[in-house]
Amino acid sequence: MSNRIGLFDLEKHFAFYGAYHSNPIDIIIHTLFVWPNVFATLLFLYSMPPILDHSQLGFLKSLTFDSVLRFDIGLTLTLPRSSIRTFLDLKVGVPIGVYMLMLMLERQCLVSEL
Repeated sequence: MSNRIGLFDLEKHFAFYGAYHSNPIDIIIHTLFVWPNVFATLLFLYSMPPILDHSQLGFLKSLTFDSVLRFDIGLTLTLPRSSIRTFLDLKVGVPIGVYMLMLMLERQCLVSEL
């Protein structure tokens, strides 16, 4: 029995997470419905003004793949989340990170067509 209580009892949190995410129905629900929700959130966040305008600084244009990626709140939330997932589990985190960046690019292409 550990001395940790509440929020800092990581063993309790990981046990709950493992039990909850091993349910086959939950796996199907996450596979079908989480990514569209993430994409919809990224689309919603695109309507907010960018945090940093790349036209003011010349070197940032190369970092944004010639203005395909915007430095907005969606990108600032996506990059740390992808990095944390990669840090926690390399085998699962890298594909998730690549997929989240693909969602960012898809978001930009979809919005530029509107």
